[in-house]
Amino acid sequence: MPRPSNSIGYLQIDNTQSEIIPHKMTDGTNTAAIPALDGDCLIALIVPEVTGVAAASVALDPYKYYDFGVLNMSMTLTLNAPQALTGYCKEYHFKFTAASGAAITLPSGALYAGGSAPTLVTGHTYEYSIVNNLVAVGEFF
Repeated sequence: MPRPSNSIGYLQIDNTQSEIIPHKMTDGTNTAAIPALDGDCLIALIVPEVTGVAAASVALDPYKYYDFGVLNMSMTLTLNAPQALTGYCKEYHFKFTAASGAAITLPSGALYAGGSAPTLVTGHTYEYSIVNNLVAVGEFF
């Protein structure tokens, strides 16, 4: 299936049927067979991916997936706070593979699951999700 454009789109699902039916993005791209639901309407947020960012200070936008690739420096992240989309919380999401010298600094007030930031290990990949200043980190190796 082709990837959606870099603009944020919404996948609209008709909730009046309980079978798998094709749906189209509101921007006219992509179709997918997704099970329709009885009851509540479902609208899924399609998140654009941002790659190739390599700077000591990065301002993250919500509703985007950042892939920093191999991180070999200290990076300080700030969280931009544009108006929230109705019905969605602001999630900041990024990943990287740690190399020698990798370090991440988040804004003060960020609370990590488990109580503290992970110790980054060279060669391991980390994926962060931040919602309401609560930070969940996955470590993959």
